[in-house]
Amino acid sequence: MTKTKPEPGDPENALITAAELAHMVDRSVRWVHMLREAGKIEPIRRGLYQQGPALRAALQAIEEGLRSKAQRTKQASATTEARTREVELRVAEREAQLIAVSDVLAVLRTMTSIVKAEFAALPSLHTANPDRRRELQAEVHKSFARMDAQLAKVEREVTTGK
Repeated sequence: MTKTKPEPGDPENALITAAELAHMVDRSVRWVHMLREAGKIEPIRRGLYQQGPALRAALQAIEEGLRSKAQRTKQASATTEARTREVELRVAEREAQLIAVSDVLAVLRTMTSIVKAEFAALPSLHTANPDRRRELQAEVHKSFARMDAQLAKVEREVTTGK
């Protein structure tokens, strides 16, 4: 059988102070006063609250606080994840713009080989005079030696940073 009207000895009607309510819900007296100021609990008389409604309101406020804290934590986590993703994207973009040193050196070696191949046949194409052909071949080989030296210097600088 349910009661429609609380009886005087019923804990629901018991009057408690702000300090007692604070102790029951493991909060400070100031927190209880903040509940009162927010209109969540109403005193029956100055400094006295009806135990049942006051406890329910306090527990509801605690639950709301926990939900609010969880929401803030979730938002902070989402913000952190977004920042992390942004940094990852920036790093990936920079990595995509970088060219490996070995690739650069391979291109230089290939270009040098192409130039050498083109110029090696130049003395034969330019003159039929054997003496003039030997002079041109000597100049071409000197150019090749300078190119090889310059390529070796660039390779050293790129690989050692000096």
